[in-house]
Amino acid sequence: MRIDLPLFKLKANPLKAPLSFPIFILLLCIISTSFQSCDIAETLSSAASTGSGGSTGANTETVSPVKGLNKVGTYASFSTAARDVVVEGNYAYMATYTYGGNYGGVAVLDVSNKSSPTLLGKYFPSSSSYALYASNLVKSGNYVYIDGGSVRNFAKVNVQNPYSPQLVYQLTESDVSPILAIEGNYLYQTSYTKKALRVYDVSDNYSPTLLINYSVPENPWDIVVERPYVFLERGDKKLVILKENGNPPSSFTLEGSYSLAELGCFVKNGNYLYYVLQTNPPVLEIINVSNPAQPTKVSSLTLTKGGTRIKFGQNCIFIASSEGIEYVDVAAPSNPKKIGFLPEPMSANGMSISGDYVYIADGGGGAGKLKIFQMVK
Repeated sequence: MRIDLPLFKLKANPLKAPLSFPIFILLLCIISTSFQSCDIAETLSSAASTGSGGSTGANTETVSPVKGLNKVGTYASFSTAARDVVVEGNYAYMATYTYGGNYGGVAVLDVSNKSSPTLLGKYFPSSSSYALYASNLVKSGNYVYIDGGSVRNFAKVNVQNPYSPQLVYQLTESDVSPILAIEGNYLYQTSYTKKALRVYDVSDNYSPTLLINYSVPENPWDIVVERPYVFLERGDKKLVILKENGNPPSSFTLEGSYSLAELGCFVKNGNYLYYVLQTNPPVLEIINVSNPAQPTKVSSLTLTKGGTRIKFGQNCIFIASSEGIEYVDVAAPSNPKKIGFLPEPMSANGMSISGDYVYIADGGGGAGKLKIFQMVK
């Protein structure tokens, strides 16, 4: 093997002449007392890729940094049920449910101190005419949208001032709309009553504009939106992928579908859907949707408890149930691994992840709570 060494000049004292790193390695090989074979090319390659104190990266696999979960705080001063939560920065926006004469609405909490969250402001209707029986809350910009449950349609609330949330409008049409999703100025709503998926333009502060009323005879369940695609779970155990036509959207085209073993809940991150199927035992199924026309199963994992709320964070899937929170490493979607399960009796009605913290809207009746858990790394 021919080795071309770079030329260099020796100074007056050759012992002080700087040796380049490749020549230093070569000299070590030559004077090795063991006279063992020294593969220079491999040595140099390994040294270059390793660096000082590093690893070559051979036989390594990306993993989630999460190793555990600890409960760190609770807010328990609601007089209504806590039904959903969205956290942005230092604020938690919570949907509450009408109960015992206390009308549900939107509460804003300061969660900068995780061990002691505080209530800043709230919009709770003053009369039964505006009572909300919420199960879902979404946020875009300075506004949150909360569904009206089985009594009436959704409401838009301005939360720019966290100390004084204000009702913008509320649709009074009776509808069962358990799931909302939002992207920009477009609100997506499933309707059990109408058996439809509806899309509204909510940019106007006087009333929303209905853009699409898409019939779903099999009943719509869960949805995830990543425009121009909508991932919709149907009551016939089908996941359908719809593509919007036009901007603003005016109709849907069916792009693809995927058969499910059972209904469940799901979340999307990158090219993958993470699906918790309510089978017995429950299963996490990971689906590649990079080609919406041909969704393909990547892997599956039998869960310890399963659950009805799912979120993605720190290369982990967090699954909340009435018994606690299960968390799974999905850094390698083809090889999901259980990390652990934190026992915590609760009514896990909603979940949000922000940074290293998991937030749970917990509690029915008049015992609503916000519970905060910290990821251990």
